[in-house]
Amino acid sequence: MEDNSQNQKEVLDSVRRKANFYFFSKVWFNFLLIVIGTVLLGVFLSDIYTRSSLAKQEKNSRLALTAAAEILERSNNNAEVLTKVFHEGNQTTLDDIDLLFSKGLLQTIMD
Repeated sequence: MEDNSQNQKEVLDSVRRKANFYFFSKVWFNFLLIVIGTVLLGVFLSDIYTRSSLAKQEKNSRLALTAAAEILERSNNNAEVLTKVFHEGNQTTLDDIDLLFSKGLLQTIMD
């Protein structure tokens, strides 16, 4: 009877060890899956955030470039207008001086 009780105890201990091993194996496996899932999710979200940031940055860069091109175009137009006005003023001054010389009015102005 004692041998039978000892045998049952050994069998129960063996079953308990196997059950504990199986249980803790599943716990570690689930923990490993959770860690892998977390890492993959982090990588996925980081990739999405990076792509979103790059798209926003590209949009802002395009807007800034368009604004800079418009400013340069306006500046170029203003420079052309100022150059035209300057040359027209110089031509008018030369025409006035020519008129003074041709009419002999320069001598009267000097007197």
